Amino acid sequence: MLETLRRDWLARIGKWDLMDWTVETPNVLCFQSDRVRPPESSEVLLLSKETETDKPFVLDAGSAFLPSDLSGENVIPPDLGYPMSLDDINVTGEGDDFVVVRGRSTELAERVTELPERVFVLGNAMEMLRHPLEFAKRVMAVRSSMSPHGLAYAPGIATPANLSVLIYCSVDLADSLRVVVESGYGRFHTERGSMPYEEAGRKICHCPTCEEGVTKDNLRDHNSHVLLRELQVCRNAIERGRLRELAERRMLSSAWCVSVMRHMDRRLYAAVEPSVPVTGGEVLALSDASLYRPDVLRFRKRLLQRYSRPPGAAVLLLIPCSARKPYSLSKSHRIFRRAVKASGNRPAIHEMIVTSPLGLVPRELELFHPAQDYDIPVTGDWSGEEAKIIREELQSFLERNEYTRMVVHLGAEKELLSDMLEDAVFMTEGSLTSSSSIVALGKALTEATEDVERTGRKERLIQDVRNLAVFQFGDVGGDLVKDCGLRGRYPNVRIIGEEHLATLVPSRGMLSLTLEGGRILAREKAYCVTIEDFRPEGNIFAIGVTGADPNIREGDDVAVVCGDEVRAVGVARMPAKEMVESKRGEAVRVRHKA
Repeated sequence: MLETLRRDWLARIGKWDLMDWTVETPNVLCFQSDRVRPPESSEVLLLSKETETDKPFVLDAGSAFLPSDLSGENVIPPDLGYPMSLDDINVTGEGDDFVVVRGRSTELAERVTELPERVFVLGNAMEMLRHPLEFAKRVMAVRSSMSPHGLAYAPGIATPANLSVLIYCSVDLADSLRVVVESGYGRFHTERGSMPYEEAGRKICHCPTCEEGVTKDNLRDHNSHVLLRELQVCRNAIERGRLRELAERRMLSSAWCVSVMRHMDRRLYAAVEPSVPVTGGEVLALSDASLYRPDVLRFRKRLLQRYSRPPGAAVLLLIPCSARKPYSLSKSHRIFRRAVKASGNRPAIHEMIVTSPLGLVPRELELFHPAQDYDIPVTGDWSGEEAKIIREELQSFLERNEYTRMVVHLGAEKELLSDMLEDAVFMTEGSLTSSSSIVALGKALTEATEDVERTGRKERLIQDVRNLAVFQFGDVGGDLVKDCGLRGRYPNVRIIGEEHLATLVPSRGMLSLTLEGGRILAREKAYCVTIEDFRPEGNIFAIGVTGADPNIREGDDVAVVCGDEVRAVGVARMPAKEMVESKRGEAVRVRHKA
């Protein structure tokens, strides 16, 4: 059984109970035989026969063609290694704790669900090095169907260069078999790829083997050391919540890794996204791969599914992003807002930031993750993929939101959108923040808003906060703000009805619920975690959870309910599925309890 200690999207650091040992995951099973000795730094061994050792070990019973008579809890059962072309046979091997699973993704899901707390060994893993989509589909079928206490093992395919991608795809266990075999072929492995030993050159690596002088005879020691070193790099990335960025860097080592990451992002988004928190730290969007990160794509999808312009904002103003986040604190945006204020009808203007990788960011959503957390290279150049995304998003947005006027105050982005905004007022060339440009912008906004019905500043602020609530909670977020007032100065505002309902927390970019706010959500059964009949004294642990709204993601504010009674509100520490299925771990960090 696995106890998860730290999550980073699909990846996790945990404690795995292996017979009398506790093994940290993710981990690499280091192969040992009469001729192959693993590094001393190995944490768990992969053996083909009983051997006296003081380290945790797993026994491999071989194949169905040459099975051994090994038995026990830590034995991988024999596997029938037929090709994927005979996939419909769907033979599985089953042991006490290890199960070899193969077959189509739907068959895998059914098989895994029957044995939820085993170690699931992906059959045909090595053959799937030629089929990246099949690998992505199968590993996600296993992960989506197994218990949170189960583990996924991909045998025979790990290298230092692809280990981060495997772990990102939810693989808990890999092994050293591939680097051991390829060492015999003279392949020199690094975290950036492999090459023939003869091409490695001098001082390309500073591992103990290379410091002493790597040769063909000790090449296996180098390759095993680098694989274990990369394991530590991956664990460190998980601890810091940065595994996605590590995988994006490492994936460039091979076409297979790039293909797997693309399939995970574009074709398996629905399976991956529930494990991605709605809050987080810095997002480094440094390449086109970042355009389809699940957290970035979720922001773009919510903008089209959960967002509509504030009713009082009739004039759309398109402006560029800034290096500093949130945008409002940047020098350029403070200058832009002087022009907005000079128009004389500020509530009528809807500021929309045009940026990559998020596409469009309404001013009222600039605090929502990842809008206030991302960083991109700013050169004024847009890739073809970036241009395609922003054009499609703007077109979809304008089809759903009508404005009486549009004013465009953009730099390089203007060329991408000019043919789509024929009725818009485009500002003159030159510096966007120069005095003359800001004066001209102020005049253009004054003209655009002169016939617009005025909305009070307080009313417009309520509309903005409502948009944030709907973006966060869906339609029920509108009920949270309905007929309410605001207290405080933006962004430190509180939603007040008959009682205090929620507070906007700028550091999180989200609304934090009070008990009364939780009751509004509970009436619609939205963002609710159902518990057994007890009174929370502290945080809620998964063992006491009986149900959860499928929309809940880690980081969401939730109401904790029993029957029709709200007994607490707090922040989700797990996605909904894991809350319900886990037997251990903190499910909700409680803020207020009844």
